[in-house]
Amino acid sequence: MRIITWNVNGVRAIAKKGFLDVLSKMNPDLLCVQETKAHPDQVEHELISPPGWQSVWSNSYRPGYSGTLTYFKIPPQSIEHGIGIKKFDCEGRFVITEHKGFWLYNVYFPNGGSGDERHRFKQEFLARFKEHLEEQLRAGHQIILVGD
Repeated sequence: MRIITWNVNGVRAIAKKGFLDVLSKMNPDLLCVQETKAHPDQVEHELISPPGWQSVWSNSYRPGYSGTLTYFKIPPQSIEHGIGIKKFDCEGRFVITEHKGFWLYNVYFPNGGSGDERHRFKQEFLARFKEHLEEQLRAGHQIILVGD
């Protein structure tokens, strides 16, 4: 299985630069995108469902901020958009998909460099996410973690 992860710094920007051709050439089984900065209703349909692909998006409550997106050819068994902690989940930082034999975590980690408040937010995010992953591993889940 071929999994590719890519921080695009704006999915609308890469769409203008031949993203669909690149996707076709890379031809992964799963493509995990971080920092989409867009909601699906803000992009062309071909970016949501390129030929042969489907996608699941996780969006921030703030327009033009954050966001994760996973493209797949074979639909996942289940999809989650967070780890059950509203202040993290509402920023669109997770697309978690269950596939045969593993869970794929597509994560856009917070930047802690914009002041003390965001640094504390990032540190709490990391600690709580670590607890979540440890719980999932104890439950016997196989996990692939990708992101930025």
